[in-house]
Amino acid sequence: MIQCEVSKCDSCREARAAWESHDKKPRKSRTSSTRPKELSERCPMTPGIFKEDLKVDVMLITEAHGGYAYDERNWIEPGITPQEEKKHTYLNDPIKTHHIYEVRSLLSSLEKDINWYLTDLIKCYVYKTEKKLDNFNIASEHCFENYLKNELVEISPSITVIFGGRVLKFLKKKSILRNRAGNFFNFTSKEIDANLKRFSAEEKIDVPIFIALPFPSQNAADAWSKAKYAFNEKFGISNEGENSVARLMKEAKYKVA
Repeated sequence: MIQCEVSKCDSCREARAAWESHDKKPRKSRTSSTRPKELSERCPMTPGIFKEDLKVDVMLITEAHGGYAYDERNWIEPGITPQEEKKHTYLNDPIKTHHIYEVRSLLSSLEKDINWYLTDLIKCYVYKTEKKLDNFNIASEHCFENYLKNELVEISPSITVIFGGRVLKFLKKKSILRNRAGNFFNFTSKEIDANLKRFSAEEKIDVPIFIALPFPSQNAADAWSKAKYAFNEKFGISNEGENSVARLMKEAKYKVA
């Protein structure tokens, strides 16, 4: 699988640190008063995590992992790689956020039937605000060219799931979804019903499937819940039952089998 190389990140860190140093009110980190400039200089790279080192059925792409709980003196806990910490956070740590809860529920529901690979557009900590996305954009460009593009080629999944509007917009800009009208299903809040109807009508799809979903964060909880309820109704399952997003992916796997 793809491994992150710190040497590839020097130019990105330098560009981001230069931008962050101009921010008048840099946000404090979760663990100390470290400023964003220093975060860029130290942030660890986190590659994707996977169920098994086998042929991948579903590749899930989130926006960024957010930094996790790093030790402020060593930045990560001694002896634990960023990849191990990422996997532990998603699968074993106490639930701290809506995002982790939903992703864990999804991965647990996929566990028996589907080999999954979970990765991020951005592989490190990113300081951003809604009004100032320069830092996010720099990191997106760098991580895509050095990592995510290679992951998509090397893993070549049958189903690619894109979480969130920023990742979807970025991949469209990079032409990843160009000429994908027949196998791209956008389950965002405005297009759920139409795309679900089109998805259901397809018995077999002879090309890889791309699925866009709302990001399962607290900020996008309404959109995420609306998507889940639409899938629940389609599959005839209760809102408290089987993870309906996982059920959608299992159906997608059947359609490309």
